[in-house]
Amino acid sequence: MRLYTPLEQTRPLPDVRLERRLSFMIEQFRSQPNATIPQATEERKHMDAAYAFFGHTRIRPDNILHSCLPQTRLRLQNHSRILVIQDTSEVNFSTLNDTDDLGYTNGSSVQGLLIHFSLAVTTDGLPLGLLTQQIWTRDPAHKGDTKKRRQRATADKESL
Repeated sequence: MRLYTPLEQTRPLPDVRLERRLSFMIEQFRSQPNATIPQATEERKHMDAAYAFFGHTRIRPDNILHSCLPQTRLRLQNHSRILVIQDTSEVNFSTLNDTDDLGYTNGSSVQGLLIHFSLAVTTDGLPLGLLTQQIWTRDPAHKGDTKKRRQRATADKESL
């Protein structure tokens, strides 16, 4: 299993220009959360900028999360009780031929990534922000190891 860079070892986005672009995209996507990038951006130049942002070699998902954490922490201060909702999702890229560094997800034939999120919400269900995001792959060399999961120490399990 390869776990991508932990949050403690990441930094915000590398420059102010990218921070401004992220803020602008958040506003665009917030108003239309179910829209695709072309639908949410509305103008070609903003769509191209969004795709360039996500394709930028110096930007990783953990940089984006780290950039948003200060605002999330401010929103948390206004609440005496919050809920942290967690979920692990599988992202299936089996139909894409030109991808690298994928592992198996649900069964040995599904190629993709696993993503675990922790989202802070109020007791009324209002989202306050994303707290953590872990992205990892399962090493194809370990296919079939699930049969031995009950014999593994807790510290060696993926769920840890």
